[in-house]
Amino acid sequence: MLQVRNLVVNYGPVEVIHGISLNVEKGEIVSVLGPNGGGKSTLLRTIVGLMRPQQGEISYQAARIDGRSPEENLAHGIALVPEGRRIFSRLTVLENLWAGAYLVRNKRVVDESLAFVFNQFPILAERRAQLGGTLSGGQQQMLAIGRALMSRPQLMLLDEPSLGLAPILVQDTFQLIQRLRGEGLTIILVEQNARQALEISDRAYVLASGQMQAAGRAEEFQKGGLDLERAYLGDA
Repeated sequence: MLQVRNLVVNYGPVEVIHGISLNVEKGEIVSVLGPNGGGKSTLLRTIVGLMRPQQGEISYQAARIDGRSPEENLAHGIALVPEGRRIFSRLTVLENLWAGAYLVRNKRVVDESLAFVFNQFPILAERRAQLGGTLSGGQQQMLAIGRALMSRPQLMLLDEPSLGLAPILVQDTFQLIQRLRGEGLTIILVEQNARQALEISDRAYVLASGQMQAAGRAEEFQKGGLDLERAYLGDA
């Protein structure tokens, strides 16, 4: 479904991703793991079109997308749930969700998407008139994911969805990700909680210092066939 080949990305004059490659098959959960500052969020932002690569190719469903805008990629089924949620705190829950469907012109489709989100997150249905900024951290994360679901994505990119959540909510978040895969979504998961991410993933990549340090089946990392700690450290 998604192929990244020899990707190079700069922040200004500084190269932060150094020729990495990865692929994601339809229906998979693929984790991208690694230390802070390793380039994980930059990778997601580049895939969705928020940043442009200096070199390399990104293909989605056999078409090049590294020249597309974020709006074009969203219209083609790629949605990002950013780190830190970034909901609209002064808009209601319902208004935040409608914002996620701003490219959808068919009211029936919007209504169906809203019903799907409320089915996944009943608490959002209960609090549809509440301002987003007054929700708890866990509820804001639900809202951020729900907003992305309103665009009817086929590929969802989740950037640190468990960050700042209480342990019981972290478990709920990972169960939700599995449930969304069961609904037909393909998911790229950037996550600091590596052990728990591997439990729900099919495959994983470890990205450190802008370079791909390891890749393999999730169970290979879990069983020690691939040394996760060594991969995190990279050349150190």
